[in-house]
Formats: sequence, C-alpha cells, structure tokens
Amino acid sequence: TIKLNQNLSLVSDLARPPYLPQGGTNDVLQRDSPSVLNNSSISDATTTKVNLQTILDTCGSVLFCLIGDSTSERCRCLSLDCIQSLLLAGIDIGRHVPYLIPALAARFPSCSYDKDLEVFVQDSQSHELYKRGGAIDRQDRDGLLAPNCSFHVFEPSEELRLELCRTFSCLLRGLLVRDAVMILDAYFPEMIYSLQASLKDPFPNVKVEAYRILVQLLRVSNWELGAKFFATGIARSVLPNCRHRNTTVVISAMDLLEASVCVPDRAKVKRAGTSAIS
Repeated sequence: TIKLNQNLSLVSDLARPPYLPQGGTNDVLQRDSPSVLNNSSISDATTTKVNLQTILDTCGSVLFCLIGDSTSERCRCLSLDCIQSLLLAGIDIGRHVPYLIPALAARFPSCSYDKDLEVFVQDSQSHELYKRGGAIDRQDRDGLLAPNCSFHVFEPSEELRLELCRTFSCLLRGLLVRDAVMILDAYFPEMIYSLQASLKDPFPNVKVEAYRILVQLLRVSNWELGAKFFATGIARSVLPNCRHRNTTVVISAMDLLEASVCVPDRAKVKRAGTSAIS
C-alpha cells in the first residue's frame, strides 16, 4: 500500500522478505531458516557464492553480448536465463552494471523525455512538428481513444521481451536485498526509458511486467527525486491502457497510475504526478 503520509518515504515491495532471492547470501539464509542451517550448509552456500562470482567475472561480458545476438533467439533466451540467476545469487555485480544496463536498453525502442510538456517521446520528428503547431496529436495521447497504436520493436520475440523486463526486476531485487541499490543511481533514467517504452507493447504480459517494475522503481526512497521528475510523464503514458480489453492490464495500469500520481513532491508539499489527473 502506498503511504500517503508526507513524512514517510515510499518503500519498494521488492525489498520485503517474500521477494528475497533464495540461496543467496549467508545473511539471507540465516534469516530464512536459522534453526535448520548448520555450519556445513553455510559453508556450501559460501562456496557456491564464490563459484558464481567467478562465473560472472569470467563470462559476464560474453553473456551481455549474447543478449543482442542477431542469429539465434535461443542464445538470447539462455543468456537472459543465466543473467537472471546470477543477479539473484547475492554476489557482487557492481562492476558489471555499466555493461549490463546498455545491453538490456539496446533491445528496447528508443525514448526520450520532454520536461517542458512532461511527456515521453518515441518519435522526435513528430514531437517537434507537434510543438510547432502541426495538426497531429501529442504522443502520450496516441491510442488514448483508439484501440490500436504503432509500436516499433527491436526484439521480435514476445517471450524474450517479457524476459528482458524480468531481468530488470531481477537486477533490482538482487541489489535491494544487498542494500546496494545506489549502484543504479546513474542508470535510473535509462531504466525508466526502457520500461516506459514497453507500455505500448502489443503483448499484454509485457505491459503487466513493465507496470509492476515501474511501480517498484517509483517506490525506492533513494530515487525519490528521479521519480518526481518522471512522475507526470509516466502517469500520462499509463492512461491509454486504462481502456485495454485485458483486465489484468487495466488493473496493473491503475496501480502504476496511483504510484506515479502519489510520488512525493516535498518542496511543493503535494504529489508530483497530480498534473496528469486533469
């Protein structure tokens, strides 16, 4: 539940125990089942962690390159599976983040943000024409009333587009459990751009997964200023899917609309996304 008290910061659900990765660090293992674990199991977990760290340090760059493999969908799928497992293993991924984030973002449609109008922009030429007074609608209103709107994809497989979103979720979960989420501070806009572009994806499951991750990103207290910057744009980009035929998509869209509208703007003593309500 989103906290509406001005003095309380939002807390991501992914930082709570049900979302903690299994088989991770010793602290997680001891907290989950302190009466069952013995010295042998803790030693085995430590050895496994060291081995996984070695795998990531040795093969990480190759796995990241395979995300964009143009010849084999199977290679892209297996690389994402391996990366997700490593991200949830409770190992140190700090030095690999600068290579992982661009590799993931490259598989999403390009996107930018116009702070003056507070809208996300996929087609810069059309947006400039709109700003000059051209007879076209603003991009966040594309599909607001009509059920269909254009969407350009870099990843042709629907299942892999879903796995790309889940990889962002695994990355966030793995860092939250280690209290190392500040590693992603510089990449917060890039994650927002990538996931926001998925809100127009024709595959409903991709929409739902992107909604859920964006909700968690907006609730991480470390990124409150960044969430405030994008809050109105995210709220506006959600509105077309509130008329979607899939009920799950509509419910997820309403969750993100609530989360974006309720982002705190402490300087103005209000909620940052309320401009989208009208």
